[in-house]
Amino acid sequence: MNEVVVFTDGSCYPNPNGPGGWSFVARHAGAVIERYGHLPATTNNEAELTAIYRALLFVKESLHPLSITTDSQYAYRSLTVWRYQWEKVGWKNSIGKAVSNKELILQIVELVEWHRTFRTVNFHWVKGHAGNPLNELADVLAGRARIEKVISEKGCELP
Repeated sequence: MNEVVVFTDGSCYPNPNGPGGWSFVARHAGAVIERYGHLPATTNNEAELTAIYRALLFVKESLHPLSITTDSQYAYRSLTVWRYQWEKVGWKNSIGKAVSNKELILQIVELVEWHRTFRTVNFHWVKGHAGNPLNELADVLAGRARIEKVISEKGCELP
């Protein structure tokens, strides 16, 4: 299968409200593309979701099936399970408070629904720091973006 495989990660220290970084690593047809960016004041969860959002924007032109893997249970469950529950209860969490990162989650959901009009999109969770090479690379890049306050260069689109 000619699938686009994406691994995402986010970093924030101190959490919350410290500097952060997001990253994704996309693999398709033998090409591996890295993207990352700095967030001046964020949370780890927001950085994780930002990585997914940026990845979805990046692969927007591809028609191939898309697989997005994150090591964040929060990001994974927010997009695959909890969002449906939150929609039913007016975007309140289990203790009745407003859901954090609602706007970003809704932006991601909108992009996913758009992508799904012409390709399959699947989300996966993987244990972090467990030796998966693309997950480890995404982790390093998110940390670099956080510490060095850098953003990757544009270009080098997927084949």
